[in-house]
Amino acid sequence: LPFSVPGIDGYGLATAQVVRVVDGDTIVVSQSGEEKTIRLIGIDTPESVNPDESLNSQEGVVASDWLKGYLSEGQNVYLEYDKEKEDKYGRTLAYVWMNGEVTTSSFEDFKLYNLNAIVVQNTYCDTVYYPPNGKYKTWLEDLDR
Repeated sequence: LPFSVPGIDGYGLATAQVVRVVDGDTIVVSQSGEEKTIRLIGIDTPESVNPDESLNSQEGVVASDWLKGYLSEGQNVYLEYDKEKEDKYGRTLAYVWMNGEVTTSSFEDFKLYNLNAIVVQNTYCDTVYYPPNGKYKTWLEDLDR
């Protein structure tokens, strides 16, 4: 991976910079000068920017606004991939870490520094599982309870 940093447990995390928030579970990042749309693995917030207005909800707008307030443009984030790296819409699937100095095998670090987990803890959000990407499925479900 280009520009990867090892987490404390040695697992490679790819560095990227936040460009913008699309909605509560999707962001755009810049990596090596290339923009990528990142879909957060394991979570699903209600719609807020769907072209079909009838599918959008106030809860979706709240989740999107919360994430816009949490992330700032240019901020470094650290991407961790699972078994499947892209979805059928061409978005990159990732767990997003807010700190590159994390132990990815620590539930405490996951709760505090993993954006997917932070969104579950702070917004209207459901956990979702799309095989084969389930590295943190159990931890996300625990936080969702």
